[in-house]
Parts: sequence; C-alpha cells; structure tokens
Amino acid sequence: RRSACGADSSSLTCVTDLVLTVDYLVTWLKIYQRVDGSSFYEKIFEKTLSGFVNEAFVLQDDWGLLLTAGVLDSGHGSNRQDLYWFDKSGHLKGFLPLLGRGPQSFCTAVLDRPRESSKSFPVDFQEGLHVFFADG
Repeated sequence: RRSACGADSSSLTCVTDLVLTVDYLVTWLKIYQRVDGSSFYEKIFEKTLSGFVNEAFVLQDDWGLLLTAGVLDSGHGSNRQDLYWFDKSGHLKGFLPLLGRGPQSFCTAVLDRPRESSKSFPVDFQEGLHVFFADG
C-alpha cells in the first residue's frame, strides 16, 4: 500500500495504491479520497500469475507494479520466485525468472547524469528509474 496527497483542480486529493492478492490472483486498485470526505476507486488491473504473490511494490511516477510470485516446493525445501513488472495497463513489461528465496526488499532510485562535464560515466550508463533488490 502506498499513499500520496496532492492538489488537483478542484480539491485536495489523497491517492492510495492497494494491491490485493488471493492465491494466484492479483488486483491493483487506486483509492481516491477528496477533502470533502467523498472517495472512489479505480481498478488498474487484475491478473492471474503462476504462483502465490510474495511481494508487491508500486513504482513511483506511474512506472507500474513489481510483483514476486512463486511456488514453495515442500518436498525439496526450495522456494523459486519470479519477478514481474507490469505497467498501468496491465501489460507485462519485464520478467526475471528463478530468483532466490525472498524477501527481495525493493528500492528504487531515479538516476540522472550530473550537469558537470568533468564527470565521466561508463558508456552503458542509462538515466531513469533503477530498481534495486536483494536476490536471496
């Protein structure tokens, strides 16, 4: 769950991202609450994944949603998790299979090149949103 408040053209609005999971089903909702007390929700998407959802992380600035889902193999004591990245339309933007045992502890940062020309960066440096996590 992630909340943010801001002013729109009519009134102060708080937005809460809520990710609900039941078995393999994931539902992402945005709940809007106005200063006058009225509220409404918007269903962003609903998906069925190939395992039980272990973690959900709403990315900043509408970049989408990260999910880890997996199946616990009780016979061998292993836990395989896959990482999914969905955009707001519910389209799969990225997939990273076979992560280790969680939690993954997601953290994000927007990286930009400094304006000083004295700084040198590797040729493959990419500006934008970067996601860091612990692959157990």
